[in-house]
Amino acid sequence: MVRLGRRAVPLIGGTLAALALAGSRFAIGGYARRSAEHSALTVATYLSLVTPPTKDSSDYDLGQLLIRARALETLPGWSPEIEIYHPTGPLVNATAPPLAPEELRHLRDEEAVRWRRGTALAPLPGPRAGEIVGAVAVRAPPMGPGWPGGLGVPALLVTLALGVRAARVDGREPRVARRAWRWYWAAGLLLGIGAYVDVRMAAHQARDRWSSDTRALVQEAARQPGHPTLTDLGRIAWGGTLVPAESLPGDSSASPLELVRLGAGRWAELRGTGGQEGSARWLLWTLSFALLGPAFAWSVGRVGRGFPTGSRRA
Repeated sequence: MVRLGRRAVPLIGGTLAALALAGSRFAIGGYARRSAEHSALTVATYLSLVTPPTKDSSDYDLGQLLIRARALETLPGWSPEIEIYHPTGPLVNATAPPLAPEELRHLRDEEAVRWRRGTALAPLPGPRAGEIVGAVAVRAPPMGPGWPGGLGVPALLVTLALGVRAARVDGREPRVARRAWRWYWAAGLLLGIGAYVDVRMAAHQARDRWSSDTRALVQEAARQPGHPTLTDLGRIAWGGTLVPAESLPGDSSASPLELVRLGAGRWAELRGTGGQEGSARWLLWTLSFALLGPAFAWSVGRVGRGFPTGSRRA
């Protein structure tokens, strides 16, 4: 029973630790998906605002739509990997496969973002209200640390190794056992913090992408003939709001990353997070499951002051 217990404790503790890392990866994937969804909706709104319609307003001028679709990738700091379909033919990459007719039909019926093989599909509204004339596709971007595994994977491996060691030395020389358990607890804490840092990095990256891409599209739309109003430009800022700037760029109280130049002497402030809030709650998840491993091993493997006494067998 002692031997079985010592074998099972690291396994169960490792499973709990892996759940901490799994939660962080789920959160990072959520930020990537929301980033793609907001980018697709933002681009669709931008194109509907800047592309001139045909004479009968039944559709967009295809030549102008093609120019504006391909010009997106030339915007300074532009990051999304996009494709524009009209109605099912690709405009950005002419050799890309067309959009399936059933996908376009679903977009017209639901008028909401759909997912297809890691790509967010947003309906492209036509000049007439309630009409869908195509789609905007944005692939979910990579999020989190730029190196494989981030902080969470190395911390998980260390935690597993130290958990096995703590279980093996428990019940032996007390000083060695106490040191092993302290290292196991420290590794669990490191895992929880490391997994959460990965989530925070993804959240910051998603917000920075949203801020940079939205600002670029708003500024580009503001240059169009007719000078769209602030209300029209604000429709582009999915996940945030566009309000008149209360400060100029030289004012230290304003954040340069959130100020948008609309023209000579015209400024607006981009507020919001692009739907990338809520990362703080993942700290509770990662720390809870990361520390549950050592806590479980301690409570099960150390009844009183150790494994069941009276046996020194490993």
